[in-house]
Amino acid sequence: MSIMVAIPDELVEQVKSVTEMDVDRFLIDAARKQVRQLCALQFRQEYEAQIQAQTHRRLTPREVYERTLSDVVNLERKYNMSSEQFLRDFEAGAMDEDRGDWVAFYRWRTLAYGLRKMEQEYGFTREPQTGHSEQA
Repeated sequence: MSIMVAIPDELVEQVKSVTEMDVDRFLIDAARKQVRQLCALQFRQEYEAQIQAQTHRRLTPREVYERTLSDVVNLERKYNMSSEQFLRDFEAGAMDEDRGDWVAFYRWRTLAYGLRKMEQEYGFTREPQTGHSEQA
């Protein structure tokens, strides 16, 4: 089965500046990036569908944040790196997928961006809450 990948015009311009020997590697890296973006979108859609399918009470933003943070912290421990370092390396193509769990890095990427968004929108932080539970 063949897969067609659209290459943006800006990428074509970049290819023109790459030497003949580097073109294959350049195109492979570009295709990997495109696949990563598609996988991240798919995981995000699946995650949102799961949340919508829950029949229990709606979670508060704080509860969603704490669950997401827990998942992110577990991934940071498992791979012994911060999410910031992971995002830099993964999006730059400097690291390959985990062969034992190929979806882990795409999931981590989605969770890390979700965590950032919640921190921006609600002002949540990674610091433990003291004394009271904040509800947003």
